[in-house]
Amino acid sequence: PTENAKYDLIAVSNHMGSLKDGHYTTYAKNSHDRKWYTFDDASITEIKEDNVISKAAYVLIYQRQS
Repeated sequence: PTENAKYDLIAVSNHMGSLKDGHYTTYAKNSHDRKWYTFDDASITEIKEDNVISKAAYVLIYQRQS
């Protein structure tokens, strides 16, 4: 059964800058309203799904569909 498993992207960790000096942000999908949000220090704002994957993507987090 696992060979047919499907996954949904639920979060993306982003890194901007160099290895020595940089900044991390996170995009995460809210499981209740199904909207994407960006977390940047103390700021949380809604973003369009088209903007979730970018050159800054560092770690992609998936959830297996049930």
